[in-house]
Amino acid sequence: MKSGRCRTYTNWLVQNELLELSARHMLLRLCDDIRNSGMFSVIVDGMSDITYIEQEIISIRYVDADLQPHEVFLGFYIIT
Repeated sequence: MKSGRCRTYTNWLVQNELLELSARHMLLRLCDDIRNSGMFSVIVDGMSDITYIEQEIISIRYVDADLQPHEVFLGFYIIT
């Protein structure tokens, strides 16, 4: 059997695709957890960075079936 070319997956396009797939999978699992909890809250907080660009921070808080609270940071979003 020939070894052929060694595949290292170091190309930035491949790495970005793997990151996007992982992020999508994590988001789908998070959505399932939130749906199963029945109740959730959205937390939005605004701030300006050092260059005075307004950003919103979005988080979700929910309680699982074992009554354990969870708070998930979704990201920074620039306000236009």
